[in-house]
Amino acid sequence: MYFLLDTCQHPTVLRTIYFAIIIRDIIFTVIPIGIIVMMFIDFSKAVIAGKEDEQQKAVKLIPKRIMYAVITFSIPWIINILMKTLESVKIKVAMDYNTCITNAENAEGNFDFYDNLLEAEEKAEQMINDENKGNDYSTDDLTLDSIIANNIYQSDSKWGSYPLCTNKTRVGKTGDNRTISLAGCGYCSLTMILRTYEGNNITPDSVVEQVCSIGYGKSGHAAPADFAAIAKKHGLKSKVYYVGINPKDDFVKTFEPLLKEGKRLIVNMPDHYISVLGIRKDGYLYVGDSSLSRDYSKKGPYSLGGLYDTITKKGPLLNVTAIWKE
Repeated sequence: MYFLLDTCQHPTVLRTIYFAIIIRDIIFTVIPIGIIVMMFIDFSKAVIAGKEDEQQKAVKLIPKRIMYAVITFSIPWIINILMKTLESVKIKVAMDYNTCITNAENAEGNFDFYDNLLEAEEKAEQMINDENKGNDYSTDDLTLDSIIANNIYQSDSKWGSYPLCTNKTRVGKTGDNRTISLAGCGYCSLTMILRTYEGNNITPDSVVEQVCSIGYGKSGHAAPADFAAIAKKHGLKSKVYYVGINPKDDFVKTFEPLLKEGKRLIVNMPDHYISVLGIRKDGYLYVGDSSLSRDYSKKGPYSLGGLYDTITKKGPLLNVTAIWKE
């Protein structure tokens, strides 16, 4: 199981956190009102009693009640500052805490996306259980099902804000504001391919860091040269195809045999990269897509020809990078 181990993407956990956030907000609304009411009651009693010492006691209670309220309001703020500090030094508990809070808040009560991921992972687990019972599923298909159940999105809070190689935080005033969320689809596609060989410990931010550390990533977004360099770094082979991918028949004839050989593809369509992680026995593809708005991983299923028809509606393919392990 991959996804079910990721607590901060589990819908039950996120619903619990979201409910706790709502309760917190209600408490923070009720406390000021309660303080005002209690102060009014205390002061009213003192005035009605007509005793000066009782009035002085009521007045003295006001700053105490305010202090209690300030302490109550400060606790979440102190925790948040502490966790942000620990996250900056890569303490895992703090990173998980902030990720869980962010995911719960961003969901805004709609957890369908995480429910669908959980359902996909449960189906993958069932397939593995069926395989153990002797059903006819290929090992490659099962592995890819688990990967697809964890389709990587570039806007994920765990890495979305991570700077690309041309970001001004890396190169100074001459840089730009590009992050994985804004322009990291190619690196997410590469990450998904690397995960099929090395497991889910590979993340887009670690891939970007590898690209930058060896002097690549100069385009402000991913490029075939980046894919080739990182593939080599991970002991994989690669080849870039610039011709022969148009028209449709050439595309199918070129890449169907490669997929049947176990090669993975990064397809550069207009303004976007997607990955093709494998092909099923029935000819349909395992597609990875980091864009929440397009998300070809959740559409289809696509044959190679069907995928070509879909992704070339906005223009011709630019290039395809094949990556494989010998």
